[in-house]
Amino acid sequence: MGFYLDKHVVSAEHFDYNFLEELFKTADLIESMHKDPAGRWELRKVLRRRYDEYVWWDPDETQDDSEPFTALIHTIDAPSLRTAPGSWQAMRILGGDAIYYQASGISPFMAARARDGGVGAKKERLFSIAHTAHELKFDTLLLRSDNVKEEGTFRRLADSCEKAGIPISIVSMGEGNFEHPLQMLASLALIRELKGDKLRGGKLKIALIGDVESSRVFHSLPFGLAHYGATIYFVSPEGNVFPEHIWERVQRLNEEVVREKKPRDAVSTFSIADTGVLRGQSVHDPFEIIGDIDVCVFSRLQENLKHEKTRRDMQRLQKEFKRMHASPELRAAMPKETLVSHALPSGEEFDEELHFGVDKRFQHWREVEKGLYTKAAVFMYLMKPHYTLSLNYYWNKAKDEMRRRKNAWIGRAPRW
Repeated sequence: MGFYLDKHVVSAEHFDYNFLEELFKTADLIESMHKDPAGRWELRKVLRRRYDEYVWWDPDETQDDSEPFTALIHTIDAPSLRTAPGSWQAMRILGGDAIYYQASGISPFMAARARDGGVGAKKERLFSIAHTAHELKFDTLLLRSDNVKEEGTFRRLADSCEKAGIPISIVSMGEGNFEHPLQMLASLALIRELKGDKLRGGKLKIALIGDVESSRVFHSLPFGLAHYGATIYFVSPEGNVFPEHIWERVQRLNEEVVREKKPRDAVSTFSIADTGVLRGQSVHDPFEIIGDIDVCVFSRLQENLKHEKTRRDMQRLQKEFKRMHASPELRAAMPKETLVSHALPSGEEFDEELHFGVDKRFQHWREVEKGLYTKAAVFMYLMKPHYTLSLNYYWNKAKDEMRRRKNAWIGRAPRW
């Protein structure tokens, strides 16, 4: 599997190619099922302890005394709408349950109390939060904090849980200004859907425009692209630089993929070649590269992650970042087939009219929807890794079709 220690989602670095492809296919299946009445009923059985892959339940059955898998969504700081409520909704789609708890009254100086990061108004250790969640019978703990100071804090928490024998899964919804693996899956799923040929061929040219220094999505997306190969342009004002230590990790992962030529799944015919190499280039003027770009991903200025900056620094940055907006001039220079997205929430970099679908190249709302179903697929693999989703779904569809044909035949039968 593509999870850390087979049960935690703490970094995009731990996903491998086969896992990504399988997860995206599962997410597509969940989406098609969720939009079909018969499939929606089947999805409600996934995160239930009573149902399993070896039992076919009558879709007409209404009694439900099963126990759902549960998740505690704990946000240390104000989350985005796509993170906590989106995870909650993903659990509900699969028949699970979740409780959303947000710590309040946090200052930037109240985090990082110890190696596992004391957080919240009571400065509670993350390990204490995880242990409490386990004793309260939660299966998964989803964490988000803007004030984590040390990279790998959530990974060390997962190590501590394994060492203490606590069988709870840790899922990162955003760790400081380091990574956001769940949002990376949403962005990569959108690229795969609309630019899949170039992505699998290793010929994708993608521009990350905005705050490359602090954006968690920008820090996570190269890990996913490392399994396919691409050319990444980091477009930002001077002084706003992609973290070197993260890029070194990305390059090591890509070199391992190219060197070992990891086996692909039986369905895909893609085999990594020289085009699988990941290349990166820093650019300060978006007009230099915008005419030859397949995908543009924008980011707002991450003011909530720049605690060390003074008010004067932020005013200067806001002025410099105006050149990174999706202005009418920049949109006119983009190729007509360019895919444009945004991890959201957006700021001044997107005009209001772009949220109303006036430019079909802008697919940020579709990314929100893709994020819902990729989260659902992640939760299914975490809590029910051996569940055969398609088997029961297509069996129920076959029974519905037989029932429909039977009723149609009875309606046509002559009355004696």
